[in-house]
Amino acid sequence: MCQCVVMQDVTRLNRVVREMAYKVPKGERIWVRYFDAEHNEKFVLTSKELRDCYFLYRILDSKLEKLGKAATPDVLEKKFGVENELKLAEEKPKRGRRKGVG
Repeated sequence: MCQCVVMQDVTRLNRVVREMAYKVPKGERIWVRYFDAEHNEKFVLTSKELRDCYFLYRILDSKLEKLGKAATPDVLEKKFGVENELKLAEEKPKRGRRKGVG
């Protein structure tokens, strides 16, 4: 019964996401959304219903740019350096702040 509720929640989330600025390809569902330190969505990991292959997209100008396809999410994350890109965004200094001033 819990799995049914979770699946309904995922279905509802996918419906909401489809109405966002970018379009998820038909037949694919979002399973993971990657955000940087400033809460900007940077990447999306999708899959078909069977979850036999995964797709990684980069979000650019409210559009999805397909980066690749693999059998597991880990392969895509490593191949395209998702973790490194999110860390780089986190390390950039914020404007208007100076180090050592406190």
